[in-house]
Order: sequence, then structure tokens, then C-alpha cells
Amino acid sequence: IHGDGTYALEEEGSGAAHRLPGAKVKRDDTPTVVRLITQDENEVGDDGEALLRVEEEGLQLLESLNETRVAVCSVAGMYRTGKSFFLNRLAGSEGGFGVGETTEPCTRGVWLWHRPDLKTSDGATLLLMDTEGLASADQDETYDAKVFALALLLSSYFVLNVVGVIDDSTIERLHLVTEVTKRIATEGSVEDHFPPLLVLVRDFALTPTRDGVAISDQEYLEDALRDRGTPGQKRHERRNETRQALRRLFPRGRRSCTTLVRPALDEASLRRAHALKDEELREEFVAKLKLLRSSLVDGRDEIGVTTIRGKSVLGAPCSASALAALARHHVDAINNGAAPSIR
Repeated sequence: IHGDGTYALEEEGSGAAHRLPGAKVKRDDTPTVVRLITQDENEVGDDGEALLRVEEEGLQLLESLNETRVAVCSVAGMYRTGKSFFLNRLAGSEGGFGVGETTEPCTRGVWLWHRPDLKTSDGATLLLMDTEGLASADQDETYDAKVFALALLLSSYFVLNVVGVIDDSTIERLHLVTEVTKRIATEGSVEDHFPPLLVLVRDFALTPTRDGVAISDQEYLEDALRDRGTPGQKRHERRNETRQALRRLFPRGRRSCTTLVRPALDEASLRRAHALKDEELREEFVAKLKLLRSSLVDGRDEIGVTTIRGKSVLGAPCSASALAALARHHVDAINNGAAPSIR
């Protein structure tokens, strides 16, 4: 912790560190940006997989908020696709979560960012949750599914960050993780554990159409989730079963989609987008991001996107201290074999 009230963290032994320059420390010395869940390389479970660990600094942050009702917006998706950058901009900040300019992952495990002034439209304190990117060379599909599932289970609003288009691999990956999530969360009905879903399509350069007619972002998602193919063909039936399962877990009114163009046009600016001012980014990107923030955080339905609201657990409002207990519970369940190995 530096003399000016800023601090920087580095994770040892994990390759690329998660650096947090400029992040502030609150009066009780709890960092605003903290690790919540990491992989314990020194502890291995019965299945041969490294165990997960709930970090003390994350628990201290949540317990310091005590009975404050919280909303949690998490983002998951492929590694190095701008998840941390999006969360920083959603908070109206150029700092916050660590963002880099190389191919190495910046985020390891699950991180939380608390800003006392960040509230949802229903009065909950908004926590932003950043997750380690999927499909990095350092991890396998089993670990990816665990992190993805934890983001789903701990959040009150889930953003699936995809690049370019919504394709079959996007649908299959989301379905796989929902199946893992069902194995971890066994209390109540299955649907109780799934938050509203926003599919955020980044670097979108196409015009979504149906039969040659332009359609909305929401209709683009509905098209991706509709049944298709010839009845009776096993390949089509299996894919349609996947789509049907996702439609049940994320019903209309709890699933939405929006697109964002590239934040900058030239490669040098793209690499440095996290450090650029709004006036240095593409006007179309900045304007859409402002509308998205207005819908998500302020509750103004500007672009047909569902709003972030306070988290509930089995119908009861969730406090920060309850979220800490929930994190412990789910990590314990995963470490005890609730999440199957994926081969």
C-alpha cells in the first residue's frame, strides 16, 4: 500500500500477475478490488484436480459490508476479450480491474470490485465480479467450467461476453456450464439458481437479419436459441435439446442481448483502449456503452436490456455476509466433487 492511498497486488507463482495500479484502499484498509476465489496449486482433491480457495481479503470485504443488500454483476467469456475493460467502463472508471496489452491472461480466479457510490436502481450495493477467461493455455475445461459456474451462482446478473457472433460453440459452452452448475447447487428448484442473462457481443461488425430484413439485437439472440433443422435427425435433436434447456433456464424477460462495435479502429488504439478517454474511442462505442450502463445500473430501459437488481437466494434478499457464506458453500461443494471432470 503506497503513501497516497493506492496499492498494487501481484499473484505469485501464477504466471501473469493481476496488477491493480491506482486502486484505492478504504479507511478500514480493505482494498476496493480484491480476490475472492483462486486456485490452490498446493492442494489437490480426490479427482486429481487442484482445489479452489476462498480468499480472506474477499471475505473481509464482504463481511465489512455485513447486512448490506448486494447486487452482483459478473462477466465470463473467453480470455483476452475485454471483460475487465467492460466492467471498468460499466463502473464509469478507467481503473479498477487489471487490464493488459499482451496475450497473457490478466485475471486469475474470481475478483470483486466494490465502490460505495455504485448502486442499482432498487437500492442494492453493486459489486462487480471479474472472472478468469476461458480457454487459456494455462487451464483446462474442468477448471473453466468451475469458474464459469461460480460466476453464475454468485451473481444476480450474468454477462456472457462473446466476440464477433453468437455461434454453436457459444450455445454449447453455456449449456455445458449450466449442467455443471446444476450439480453444484442442489437446494430449491433449478431455475432459482440462475440469474438474468445478458449476451454481450463484442466487436460486432455485421447487421443482424432474418430473411433479408434487419432485426434487433434481442431478436438476434432469439434466433440463435430457436429450434432448427430437420425433425428426427439426431444431430439436430441434440442441439435443439440444448437450446430448449437454455430457454427454460433463462426465460424471456430474463435473457437479453446487445452488441458493441470495436472501441477503436486502429490496432495501436485497440491495444491501449483501456487507457483511452471517451473522446479517444469510437463515438458509436461510447454512445452504446452509455445506453447500456443506463439500462443495467440506472434502470432506464433504453435498449431493451434487463436491469441489474439486488441478489436473492431462494427468494430471500442476499446480504454481503450471506454472499460470503454462499461463496464458501459453493467452493466446498466443488472441492468435494460436486463439479464433474470434463474430458
